[in-house]
Amino acid sequence: MEATDEIQETVNAQVDMTEKMCGFIRSTKECYNGLQENIQNDLYCLNINYEDLKAEGYDDIVQYVRNSPMKALEIMETAARIVANEMQQATTGLTIAQHLEIGRPIQVILNSDPIHGYTDEHEQDEAIRLSELNVSQLQKLVVVRAIVIACMPPHYKVTKAVAKCRRCGHELTMDMGWNTPTQLPAKCQQTTAQNTGLGPTGTANNCGANPYELLEGKCQYVAVQHLKLQELPEHGSEVMPQTKQAVVDRNMVDAIQVGSRIRAMCTYTAQEYGKKASVQAVSQPVLRIFGAVEDELSVPRSLSADNNSDPWTLLDEAGEEHPIEYLAKHVIAPEISGHLNIKKAIAAFLFGGTRIEQPSITVRGDIHVLLMGDPGTAKSQFLKWTQKVAPISVYSSGKGSSAAGLTAAVRRDGGGEWYLEGGAMVRGDGGVVCIDEFDKMDEGDRVAIHEAMEQQTISINKANISAMLNSRCGVLAAANPIFGSIREDESMGDQIEFQTTILSRFDMIFMIRDTVNEAQDREIGMKLVEKHFGNPNAEEADSEQIHKLTRYIAEAKRIPAPLTADSGRILQENWIRMRGEGTSTKVKLTARQLEAMFRIASACARMRKSDSISEADAKIAVDLFTNSTMHVAKEGGVAIEGMTGSAGAAEVQVIREWILNSLVRQRRRAELEAELIANFADKDMGKTEAERVVRSVLSLMMKAGEITSFKADGNEIVRKRH
Repeated sequence: MEATDEIQETVNAQVDMTEKMCGFIRSTKECYNGLQENIQNDLYCLNINYEDLKAEGYDDIVQYVRNSPMKALEIMETAARIVANEMQQATTGLTIAQHLEIGRPIQVILNSDPIHGYTDEHEQDEAIRLSELNVSQLQKLVVVRAIVIACMPPHYKVTKAVAKCRRCGHELTMDMGWNTPTQLPAKCQQTTAQNTGLGPTGTANNCGANPYELLEGKCQYVAVQHLKLQELPEHGSEVMPQTKQAVVDRNMVDAIQVGSRIRAMCTYTAQEYGKKASVQAVSQPVLRIFGAVEDELSVPRSLSADNNSDPWTLLDEAGEEHPIEYLAKHVIAPEISGHLNIKKAIAAFLFGGTRIEQPSITVRGDIHVLLMGDPGTAKSQFLKWTQKVAPISVYSSGKGSSAAGLTAAVRRDGGGEWYLEGGAMVRGDGGVVCIDEFDKMDEGDRVAIHEAMEQQTISINKANISAMLNSRCGVLAAANPIFGSIREDESMGDQIEFQTTILSRFDMIFMIRDTVNEAQDREIGMKLVEKHFGNPNAEEADSEQIHKLTRYIAEAKRIPAPLTADSGRILQENWIRMRGEGTSTKVKLTARQLEAMFRIASACARMRKSDSISEADAKIAVDLFTNSTMHVAKEGGVAIEGMTGSAGAAEVQVIREWILNSLVRQRRRAELEAELIANFADKDMGKTEAERVVRSVLSLMMKAGEITSFKADGNEIVRKRH
C-alpha cells in the first residue's frame, strides 16, 4: 500500500509540474510566440531559456531540471505538446494522456545564459571543463564549453519498437529508451490459449528462441547524430586535451558544424552497448545535449570575467612611444635578445587586422608570418611564447601534421561510416595557429592549406560529404632552409623548398641568420645565464604581464580599425613607389602585398585602442613590410608569387628556354651552370647576379618537374620526358 501511495504521489507531482510548465509557456511571450511561429513553419520544436525559468520564480522546475534533467525534459515536452494542441484545436478538458494521443511531439531545446556549472549549494560562474566531468555529475545537468572536432553521419534510432512473433503472429509494442540498444525478447510473450498446441494453458507460448522480428514500417524513429567534443585549446591544460562523445537528436541534427565553439546544456549519462540480452551491456559515458549556442570566438570567458586588473594599464609606461615599439622592446618574448623587427611582426600578428566582409568579397584580417633561418635562432621559442600569450591558440608541428592534422579530413568510424573531422586550423578558428617545422610537411600537406590561409575556409568534397569549414586564424610558421642552415655561397631562392604560391600567403617573411657578433653574443649569453639562476619575483611579474597582454589582445581584437583617407594615401603611395622601384630591382609587387600592409597598419591601430588607422600606423606598416618580405625578395633572390626577385620574367623565361633546348641529352650540372653563367654575365647582368639567377631557375625547374637528376648526387641532369 505504501508503494502504491508513493507511486501516486510521484504521478501527482509530475501532473502538477506539467501544469506549471504549461502556465510558463502560455505566460512567457517569447515561448508562446516562438512555438506558434515554429508550428506555422512546420518546425515542431520550442526554445526555452533556462534563465527565464529562474527569473519567473519556477524554483521547483529549476531544481528538477538540475537533478533529473531527462525526466524534466519529458515533462517540458509534454507541456509544449499540450499548448501546441490548444493552439491548433479546441482541447479544453482533455487529460494529459489524451493530449499525448493527438497532435505531434514537440522537441524542447533548452538553452541558457552562462550560469554554467553548479554544486548542490550554489551556482558557479565557470563552465565545467570536459576533464572535470566525473561520476558525481552522472544524470545531472551540466553546462560545458567545448569545440566540435568531428560530426558523425546522422542515423535513426527506434523510440517505439513493434515486433511480431514468426510462429504465432503475436505483436509486441515496446517503448525504447534513447540510450539503450533495441533488444527484442528472447521468448514469445503471448500467453498460450487452450488447444493451441504451443504449450500448457496460461503459460508463455513455446515459439522457440528469439522468435520476434522487427516490423520496421510500424516502428517510430527519431534522427540522432553523434559528435566528438574537445576541450578548448585556450584552457591551457598541461596534459592532452580531453575528448568526449556527445549526442544530439531531432531538430538539432546537422545544426552544429565541425569547428563550432559551443556552450551546451546537457546531461552526463551512460549509453549502453550490447547486442545480446543474455550479455550485460557495456556502458559508455556520453553527453546528451539539450541545447547549444555558439560560443564567443574572440575571447575566452575566463578572461572576460576577470575584472581584477585593467589590461589597458599594460602600456602606461609607453608614453609617446607607439605601442608596437614598446611591446617589441619590453613585452614580446623578453627572454629572447634582439630581433626587434620579428617582435614587432609578432605583436601585429597577435592583434590582427580588420576583416572586410562585403556582399561580393571577403578579405581576411588575420596576419600570416613565416620565420625561416638557421637552427638555434629562437624560431621555436617565438612560436611557443606566442601560443602561450594568444587568447585562442593551437600549436602544431609539421613533422606530426598531415593534411588532416592541419585542415580537415574525412575518416571512417568503427562501423565503416564516413565522418568529418577538423584539424588544427579548424580548432584555431578565431585565434592563431603556430606551426613548427613547416618545411617538414609533405608537398600535398602544404597545398591543402592554401585555401585555409587565404580564403580562410576549408572545402571538403569526399565520400559523399560536402562541407565548408571556417579557418579564420593567423598562421605563425617556422622553417629551416633545405640544407639545414643558410649557405652564403648559395642564393636564398635555392635554399627554400616552398612554392611561390604558399610563400605569397605570408604577409611577412623573415630570414634569420646566426651571425657572429660579439656584443650580441654577450647579450644572448647573459640572458641564458640569468635563466639558470632564476628569480621567483621576476617570474611572477612576467606571468602577470602575460595575463594582462592576453586580455589586452582579446579586448583590442574587438575594435574595427579601417583606413582613413590620409593613412590610405600613405600606403598607396608607398606601394606605387615600390612597384616603380621594381623596374630596377626586378621585384614586382601586386595588390596582395598592398593588402598585407593594410592588415599590419590595422593591427597597429588596435594596439592604440583606436578605431581608425593613423599616418604613424601606416608608416610602421610600410617599414615592417620593407624589412621583412621586401628585404627577402630583394636581397635573398626568393621568388614570391607576384614578386620576382633577382631577375625579371623575361630573363627567367630566356634562361628556361635555353636550358630546355640544351638538355636534349644528359649534362653535368656544373658544366651547364658554367655555360649559362658565362653566357648571361656577358649580356645583361654581372657574374654574381648571373650565378644567383641561373641557380634559382634550375632549382625552380627541378621543383616544377621540367628537368630531373638521375644520379644520387644530383650532378647529372636531363630534360624530363612526358
